Amino acid sequence: VVSDDLNAYSPTSIGGLKLWLHADGIADLSDGEKVAAWGDDSGNSNDIAQASDGYKPTYKTNVLNGQPVVRFAGSQFLANTLTGLPVGSAARTWFVVLSTSNTSATQEAVGQGSLNQTTRRFGLWLTAESLAFEICNAAESTTAAVLLQNTFSIIDIPYSAGTAIGNSTIYVDGSAPTQSGSTTTIPNTSDGYFETGRLV
Repeated sequence: VVSDDLNAYSPTSIGGLKLWLHADGIADLSDGEKVAAWGDDSGNSNDIAQASDGYKPTYKTNVLNGQPVVRFAGSQFLANTLTGLPVGSAARTWFVVLSTSNTSATQEAVGQGSLNQTTRRFGLWLTAESLAFEICNAAESTTAAVLLQNTFSIIDIPYSAGTAIGNSTIYVDGSAPTQSGSTTTIPNTSDGYFETGRLV
């Protein structure tokens, strides 16, 4: 994309966009305040929320290129059952911008599908300095160590319909790192339950 106007591009120009969460879209919060709700700007009203104070993440200003972020710690997460998300083994692509301050823990970045559906959850996890594309720990394809502590990365997971986990590539900042532990399991996402955050 080449443009003199750096604000010209918007994810809403993507056909079929189902969910767009960006921290600078959160209104009326000051630095250090808890995030009770994160509004979806895709136009689908797929907002996520957290009612319990102990599980609410923190809003932090001026962190990434002068923009705010939502910071999760421990078991903090935001979730909701959303409408219109791809289910079963339908095609989908996730883009996630993330950073971690703890490269020794296992953390969920994003996940879709009911937690009790152990073979149907579609998720992106951080495991030490690697990324794992998993179905609720039942199957995974894990990258080599690519994450640097306290450094933001752009993660892209394009998933083709009916594809086995082992044939799905995780891109990090535009490159495809070496992946291992590939399996032949095909996702069968049960529903539109979605969450982000959570230390496991």
